[in-house]
Formats: sequence, structure tokens, C-alpha cells
Amino acid sequence: MTLQDLRKSHDMSQQQLADASGVNVMTIRKLENGTRHMTNFQTILPLARVLGKEIFILAGMTEQDFEMFK
Repeated sequence: MTLQDLRKSHDMSQQQLADASGVNVMTIRKLENGTRHMTNFQTILPLARVLGKEIFILAGMTEQDFEMFK
């Protein structure tokens, strides 16, 4: 499941996700089109809070990793 899939499963536009997470909409666009990779916790954590733990899977993290950052 991709970031775009997760966002759409929450019935959110890129702008709505940006507003809810505090992550710049251009960053979200770049993550979705593959020109940027999710390696920064300052990006991952706010998205995880809005979209749920699935976002951690996209970042290559385990369930244990997710539990540490709740």
C-alpha cells in the first residue's frame, strides 16, 4: 500500500493531509510521485498520526518500531 493509497482510503486530498499533518503539501506530492523518499521522522511521524500505523510500513519499520513512537 502506498502513501497515496492510504491517503485515499481516508478520503483525503493531498491538501487535507497536509493541513491535518502539518507536512507541506509539496512534500506529500513528492512522496507520492516518488521524487522523495520517506526517511525523515519529522515527515513520517505527523503522517502516521493522521493516517495510522500503516505509514510506518511504508518507511520500512516494524510494529515494534511503531509502538516506540506512539
